[in-house]
Parts: sequence; structure tokens; C-alpha cells
Amino acid sequence: MAGSLIVTPGAGRHGAGVTQSPPQQSDKRQTWRSRLADIAAASPVLLWCVFGLGGSVYALQNRLDAGDGLMLATRIANMAFLAALVFFILLRRPPHAKGEGLAPRLSGAAGFAAPMLLLLVAPAVPLAPLPLVAALLSCLGATGALFVLLWLGRAFAITPQARGLVTGGPYRYARHPLYAAELALVAGAALMSQQPWGALIFALSAAMQFVRMAYEEKVLARAYPQYAEYARRTARLIPGVY
Repeated sequence: MAGSLIVTPGAGRHGAGVTQSPPQQSDKRQTWRSRLADIAAASPVLLWCVFGLGGSVYALQNRLDAGDGLMLATRIANMAFLAALVFFILLRRPPHAKGEGLAPRLSGAAGFAAPMLLLLVAPAVPLAPLPLVAALLSCLGATGALFVLLWLGRAFAITPQARGLVTGGPYRYARHPLYAAELALVAGAALMSQQPWGALIFALSAAMQFVRMAYEEKVLARAYPQYAEYARRTARLIPGVY
């Protein structure tokens, strides 16, 4: 790769001040520019994660009853998930391919943001045994999302992108285990609300995730020739079901 041309301030009329930068130095500058641009594009997500971490720390200061063990575990897993999101967004690999056009980006943003609408729905008076089922779903979803994210690592992306093909661990059995865990978490939160709005938000979140998955699979298939074979032998969300 040819280096870029740099004109020094003391250039004479014979062009003695024009030098060529070393290719490695030019590549490093380009890498840092790309990384900074990537972080800037993800800044709304980073800000939300920091805000969520602050809110979770504040909530943990409140006294929890003995029966709130599942919700405490869910909150701690959520905090660890948000911290891991920040870490991997800052250090993730550059994309090999991206979804073309505006629709894939909107699907990723909507899939990420739709569950947050549940923050606007106040929990209802608990009706047994719904609180236990909701807490169990939320806890399983939060801990599962954390485990999958740690396995996915630097290949993590919000919008449909190819930052690495992961086929081991939970990805050995399903192509989108992170979305499955997130949907379980959203289902638990929606069930806790015991309101039609919660069910509607869950349905919207699920619809956005399915659109997001479709775009993501197209990008991965374009970037990695072996993805088609991988997709044929794995479920999309739940092994043996779908």
C-alpha cells in the first residue's frame, strides 16, 4: 500500500519538502481513524450503557427483601452485561462487511431500543405465580445474555455487520443465542408489568429482532462463504424448535 504524501512547511520551489510517509505509519493512522469513527457511531449506545449502570448501582442501594433474590441476580447480571457491552464496543474488531442501505441500520437500532420502552410501563400488583415466572425468565435471560456476549467478544455488533464468524460455544447450537436470551429477558419484564402495553412492547421487540436477524444473516453469508453450511446445521433461535 502506497504511503500518503505530506507537504512540510519548509517546502522549496523544487519540491524538497515533499516526503512520503512510511506505509506502516499511514496504516496505523487509518486504523485509529476507523476505530474512533466506530466508537463515535456507537456513542448513543455507550451513553445508554453508562446511564443504565448508574441507575442499577443506585437501585442496588435500596433494601431488597429476602424474596428478591432472583431480581437481585438479574440486576447484577444486567450490570455485568452493560459493562461488557462498553468493553467490547471500545475494543471490537473492524467490520468486514455491513448491511447496505438504511433499513439494516434501522432494524439494528430498533431491535436494541424497543425493549427500553418497558421502562415506561410501571409494574402491576403481583398476582401469584406470575412474579416468580417473570423473575425466573428475566434472570435466565440476563445471565444467558451475559454468557453469550462474553463468548461473542470482539465480534459483537449492534447493526447488521460482519466482525467475525463465531460458531463455537452457544453458537454451535443456534445462530442467534444472544437475541434468544434478550427476548427471554424482555418477556420476563413484560410479564412483570401484567399490562397489555407490556405484551405489545414484547411483540414489537420480537418483530424487530427477526428483521434484524434476517439482515444480519445476509451480511454474514456475503462475508463468509462457510456461513451457508453453518446455517444449514444450526437452529436460528432455539435448537430443535426454530
